[in-house]
Amino acid sequence: MAGNARWVDGELDHPDRDPERRQLVSGAQDPYGVVLSCIDSRVAPELVFDTGLDDLYVLRTGEKPGADPVDTMIHHQIRITADELRANADLAPLVKKGALAVVGAYYSLDTGKVDVLTGAPA
Repeated sequence: MAGNARWVDGELDHPDRDPERRQLVSGAQDPYGVVLSCIDSRVAPELVFDTGLDDLYVLRTGEKPGADPVDTMIHHQIRITADELRANADLAPLVKKGALAVVGAYYSLDTGKVDVLTGAPA
């Protein structure tokens, strides 16, 4: 969230994006987070959270044909998806132990801010 605050304020660090970092991570991946994002080309999680190479796994999901584009529907879908991930047989035990947090969040194209809707870690 600190990276998103930098994004919103326009004070980006652009961490870990140089050729040295590229060389360092070329052998294996070890990101600290996973972002499930829509396919909207205007939403790039690596930028929105001001992260660098190998910081995030980013999974992009398709938007269902005829989906309601109204914000309330988007927020509802975010919550449903996060709830389903938390209930997943493989993920639920990790969530219960506190080893994994499934966080549902909404990115505003207007403000650049990420609002956590559900599952914020303590």
